[in-house]
Parts: sequence; structure tokens; C-alpha cells
Amino acid sequence: MRHLLFVNVSLMFLFVLAGCHWRPEPEPQIVLPQLDILPNPNFIVVRGEYQAKAIDAAGGIQAWMKVAKIERNCVVTFYMPDGSYYLTEQTHEVFPWSNSIQVSSKEPQGSYAWQYCNGRFKTLEGCDWSNCLPAELDPNSFAKALMDITTSPARFFDGQLIFSNEPRPIRLEGQFYFAISQISVQTGREVRGFFYQNRDSGLIDITAFGPDNLDELISVRGYNYGKADDSGILVPNKIEIFKSGIDGIFQKRIVEIEYKSK
Repeated sequence: MRHLLFVNVSLMFLFVLAGCHWRPEPEPQIVLPQLDILPNPNFIVVRGEYQAKAIDAAGGIQAWMKVAKIERNCVVTFYMPDGSYYLTEQTHEVFPWSNSIQVSSKEPQGSYAWQYCNGRFKTLEGCDWSNCLPAELDPNSFAKALMDITTSPARFFDGQLIFSNEPRPIRLEGQFYFAISQISVQTGREVRGFFYQNRDSGLIDITAFGPDNLDELISVRGYNYGKADDSGILVPNKIEIFKSGIDGIFQKRIVEIEYKSK
């Protein structure tokens, strides 16, 4: 026993003389993707007159290609199933060309920040805010609703979807729209959802999406389009999110967002 103890002590002494000593493993660093990117002009190809009209109505492709981030403050109202509502202020940072958004807020129970990037939701810091959402809306759907209606011109080029428009307009919310369907490049299947292009203005000011297993959709409408910054792009200054039927008819408003003017 004494011999083993002597050997262990001797080995420890040799390691110290050699300059070797134990160091704790560093904790893994969380590396966040770069969000504020710009597109490669070589990959920007406008396909079809309907896409050109939608992009031009929102400020034009040259303006959008210069915008890496849209940052705005807003007042958000969440309408609860029991008839009550929750009012809060948020900061929205939208990154058109990385298909991403970051939302942050200072609440009485604590601050929070979260990120939605290419279909994945991640809490960056702070408290769990999901209990502020209406039961009909999960965090992923809230983020997708904001992304699609704000950056629809850039969505034509994200490479994950193939778009196709219907030549005959439909009547929706008292106006005429062309429905734009989407097919997943990965699966080759049609995605359950539409962009709706206003026949008169050319804007895509209504979007809709939802899971395949439910007979309902989340519909989003943009209002009061105006310049977001000096770039000249046009984005909605008001957004409403609705629960709707598969026919796209709005049934119940669940979120209202009013952006503050700078």
C-alpha cells in the first residue's frame, strides 16, 4: 500500500516538473449565426410578372438588396380566448435575407429576447414569454407570421420554396387577390399556405399558413405600408394576425401590432 502511494506521489511530482497540470474543460460556446447578411446579386432572379409586380410595389429589388436588417419598436396586443387582452411593447429586428427575426422586450416579470431563424425558434435570454400568447398561437407561428408579411419580396429568393400564382383572382376581405402557392424544394410537396397579392396595389398584404392536420389557418394582414428607412423599401406599419378557416376567411383576431414612427 505504501509502495503504491509512493508511486502515485512520484508521478504527480514528475507531471508538475514537466509543466503538466489538469485544467477544467471550458464550457461550450453557443455560436449564433450571422443574421444581417445581404444577398448575392448573381442569385437574384425574378421569376414571373407577378413576382416583379409584388417586389416593385414594396419598393423594388434594388432597394431590398441593400437592406440587411429592419429594426422597429411596436406596441403588441394579444387577445386571449376569455375576452381579455395583454398589452406589451417589443422591439422587432427583422433580417430579410437570412429569413430571421429577433424579438426583445422588458416585461414586469423580467426581460426576454428570442430568435427565429430558418424555421427554428430559440430563446436567447430572459424569462419564458410564451404564456403571453393566445392559445391559438405558438411562438413559431407568431415569428413566421411577422417574417412572411414583412419580408415577402425576399421570400421569393430563399431557395427553399417554389412559388406559383393562380391567374384568376379570388375575393378576400372585400378585395380581389391572386393566390400564390408554395412547393417545398426538399419534399416536392405543396406547403399548406398562401401569399395573397392584392390585384390593385400588387402588394402581398395577406399571408396564410398552418399545419396539415388542422382545418384552420393562421392568416396575417398588413396595413398602412410605408418606408421603413432611407432604403425605400415598403413594409406594413400595422399587422393583424387572425385565426381563419381553410378558405382563408378571417374568423377571430388574436394579435394586433402597431409600429411606432421614428
